[in-house]
Amino acid sequence: MGLRINVDLETSGGPTQELYVRLDTLNLNKVASKIKYVVSYWIDKDHALRFNRTYLEQVRPGANGIIAREIVYYENDDSEGTELTLPLAFETFPVSKQTITLPVFDMKPTIVEVPYVSFDENGEEITKYRKIEEDKRVEVGTKEEERHIINNEMLFNIQETCYNDLRIKLTEFFPEDSIENA
Repeated sequence: MGLRINVDLETSGGPTQELYVRLDTLNLNKVASKIKYVVSYWIDKDHALRFNRTYLEQVRPGANGIIAREIVYYENDDSEGTELTLPLAFETFPVSKQTITLPVFDMKPTIVEVPYVSFDENGEEITKYRKIEEDKRVEVGTKEEERHIINNEMLFNIQETCYNDLRIKLTEFFPEDSIENA
């Protein structure tokens, strides 16, 4: 699984029109609700797949086809090319946006009756009340606010979450329609 970027590029491994990006490292911090991930860029998907091992005991093959993150991007046939440095490390948060209703509070002066003990003319204990003015926090209305709700469902398929985030972040460099699942 990875993303293919279908644009004209000049890379450290030569020209390509199908740059392949894949996740290499994932780090989940559940307390902070943060996912950090690192990607690698390949000349194409075939080279990236050849680097995968089938068995843990297998010797790691050479990383033929991996490219440096400095590339030249040609937007069209007339373009002289734009030098780009692609990022390797990213972070995202497994959250969904949700609009919630929150109460609005304000401090209002209120009069409160406070009991105290006194004695009547016969010496009997009685309870009396005195009025005291206090500032109390009272609800005066509500407001709508957009919040980022932690979405644990996104953690069940953490790779999909990372690839969705990566796709969005790569649109800072390339047209959205040139990025596809591969």
